[in-house]
Amino acid sequence: MLDLPRAPLMRRPTWADPRIPITLFLISFDVYAIRSPLFSRHLSQWIAGISVCVMLDVLLAYWREQKLLFPLSGFITSLGILLLCDSMFIWPYVFVATVSILSKHLIRVDGRHLFNPNNFGMVVGLLFLSPYMVSDPSRWGNSFKGLALIAALGAFAAYRGKRLLVSASYVATSLVGVWLRAWWSGVSPYVVLAPLTGAAFTLFTFYMITDPATSPSDPRRQALFGASVGALDGLFRLYQFLEAPFYALFIICGIAPTVSWAWARLRVFARGSQPSLGAA
Repeated sequence: MLDLPRAPLMRRPTWADPRIPITLFLISFDVYAIRSPLFSRHLSQWIAGISVCVMLDVLLAYWREQKLLFPLSGFITSLGILLLCDSMFIWPYVFVATVSILSKHLIRVDGRHLFNPNNFGMVVGLLFLSPYMVSDPSRWGNSFKGLALIAALGAFAAYRGKRLLVSASYVATSLVGVWLRAWWSGVSPYVVLAPLTGAAFTLFTFYMITDPATSPSDPRRQALFGASVGALDGLFRLYQFLEAPFYALFIICGIAPTVSWAWARLRVFARGSQPSLGAA
């Protein structure tokens, strides 16, 4: 009999997948955003983002690897886009979704995507679509209960993804930056601290910078990664740079492979320059 090629199987994630808590975490806030008049989000924007992210994720994965991908990652990206992108139109959500998934599949280093897809799409959108979209943290309001819930769920998701150290080092460095900016500007630290007490900062801390594919797995590198994003974020805030966290993460993700390569070369050189035990 003629052997026909079998269709590639779609691997479904299990409940042990660390992305599952992140997905549930984001779905709850997407539903809240759609139902809350404060956010001014619409179901059509959500459906448009999900459709583009899921379809592109499946098609590009099949094009690259000839495998059917269960598009959980693309679905998570679409959930973040609805929360982060703020526009009265539908097409900016489609644009950001397209750019996000394209970056995931086309900008890769050592088999992994270089940039956090959500962050890449938001940076491109903020740079080129500023008349049509923004990222407005004031939409989240200042509810302490809401902030506590977001922080608790986000910390659990980061813990399950083994990236809690990334969040902790980012927060610690951001707090140091608050003190330095307050001292430099001569204002009360409480004034400088205000942007760090909102839900948008918490969402960025526990969702965006903890992406398992674009953050280190080694604990020491996790601490360095989070601190680097926090330091650059603080520098941008000092000069009133809008959307500082997005641009800080974009830059750190972009240079991280170069830094890792240089550090590896330096360690090899240092070992090679040490005298061997036999020469003593």
